[in-house]
Amino acid sequence: MNKKNSHSFNKGGNTRFWKGKEVNEYDKNQKMSVEHKDEVLNNMERIYRFFVKKYDISSVRILDIGCGPGTLSLQLLDSIGDCKIIGVDSSKQMIELSKNRLENYIPGRYSSYISDFNTENFWIPKIDKKYDFIVSSLALHYLSDERREAFFKEIYDHLKENGVFIGCIGNLSNVPVIREMEQIFKAEYAYKNKIQQVNDFGGLGSLVSLDDSENFDTFLTKSKNRQKEMNINWRSPKDYLMALKNAGFEKSEIVWHKWVKSIYVAIKRS
Repeated sequence: MNKKNSHSFNKGGNTRFWKGKEVNEYDKNQKMSVEHKDEVLNNMERIYRFFVKKYDISSVRILDIGCGPGTLSLQLLDSIGDCKIIGVDSSKQMIELSKNRLENYIPGRYSSYISDFNTENFWIPKIDKKYDFIVSSLALHYLSDERREAFFKEIYDHLKENGVFIGCIGNLSNVPVIREMEQIFKAEYAYKNKIQQVNDFGGLGSLVSLDDSENFDTFLTKSKNRQKEMNINWRSPKDYLMALKNAGFEKSEIVWHKWVKSIYVAIKRS
């Protein structure tokens, strides 16, 4: 592996992480560990519906980047009938799951492919098209520093005129004490849900192991270690907004923010 590719891999994402239980239990673990996850998906759908009506778009074409098991794609497909979605993810198992869930559920309207946005050859022929919308839910915090602005420029170039990027991106403040607070709040939410799960069912989920002797500080350490294993490249909301504007999105804004995640809307207009 050359130095450039090594930088991209080490500084943004770990494609080898997403396999087995991490894929099969992804949606369950997201609900356990991501505060307001349903609100994220519902708001992204609302934004999507607004711009479809605003710009009177028919035969909508969407690219879902970091589609995972197809959770957001499914919600958008159910939302407006006249749309087709291409999902793309770096995990082979995620793509297999999304195909099984969506290609048979809504024949002819969903397809998905494997590609890694931390490589320069992300835009394989099957996805190298122009789109009305490019969406991404909780995936682009795996972007490397090297790829962030360049990839947002590639998104800009792959949108039609008046095309809209809607992305929910995980983020942490660049201010150390605020960053520490956000990390603790994130872990508190997951810890509370884990305790509740044990109380309700007497069983354990796969997100982070928990036993009777584990206190919150131990859980916090495990959570941070897990994030390191996933290779999340935490950055400030301001960093992402600046990268979008530098990529050509003069009309871009954070429209929703809760602790460690923000929804960005960026419009391609001449």
